[in-house]
Amino acid sequence: MKIRIVLFNNHPKFTKLLPLFLLLLLPAIALANDLSDQINAVTNNLNSLQKEIDDLDKNIGQPLVAEKAHLSDTDDLLKGAEKNLNANYNNLTNRITGPGGYSAQFATHQAKVASLDARTTDYNRRCSGTFSDRSYVDACNREKAQLDAEADAIRQETVQLRNLRSSLLQEKVELDSYSKGLQDRRNDLSQATLNWAAKVKRYNADRNDLLASYNKALAQLKQLKYDNCVRRLPQNAKIEYIKHKCGNVPFDGANPNLPPCTTDKCKEADRLFK
Repeated sequence: MKIRIVLFNNHPKFTKLLPLFLLLLLPAIALANDLSDQINAVTNNLNSLQKEIDDLDKNIGQPLVAEKAHLSDTDDLLKGAEKNLNANYNNLTNRITGPGGYSAQFATHQAKVASLDARTTDYNRRCSGTFSDRSYVDACNREKAQLDAEADAIRQETVQLRNLRSSLLQEKVELDSYSKGLQDRRNDLSQATLNWAAKVKRYNADRNDLLASYNKALAQLKQLKYDNCVRRLPQNAKIEYIKHKCGNVPFDGANPNLPPCTTDKCKEADRLFK
């Protein structure tokens, strides 16, 4: 703030009083300029802090929001895949141990094998050797043909069961491999979530520091503007008039951590409010 002095009178008396007038006026001019410079400096600092906050939100905050959405989407995908995996495991287990599954088929097959073995042993006991009774020989031959047919069917069934068992085992290997892949992705997601949380913590800490600095500067600017306003009022101005013109800084949102009151105008304001 600059004050221009214009001389309207060259009267000798006025000229003699001018040095005294200037001596009285210079402190006020210096105070006004000092307050103006401080207000400009604090305003520039506020603008700089606001820009830092905006840049932090744009470059760090917004990407963190997008990263959180990506982590959430990945978690949903993994949950869906894990649900399908469990369903496939249950289906495989049912085809192995459930009704009509491999285990039941294998048990039935084993019973057929045992029955065939027992009847074959009995056949060998009764039909081995040379017999003169032609009808008895024909009966043994018919029984042998039946046993041979059953043996062929059992051998085919054995191959089918072996193939089924091999297929089921291969399916389990593939499910186990897929399960391991999902678990690896789940572990990666957990680590990514921890990393994201750490970045959020740093972001919040940095932003809180900037906000604290911004609020402190804002309170300082309010106080400076208040001081500058009070400076312009008559020294005998009443409290109500000061509040009306300049606001009630001590009660209307003042920073409780303001520095000690050392300036003349600050002390003057303290005196007025006592």
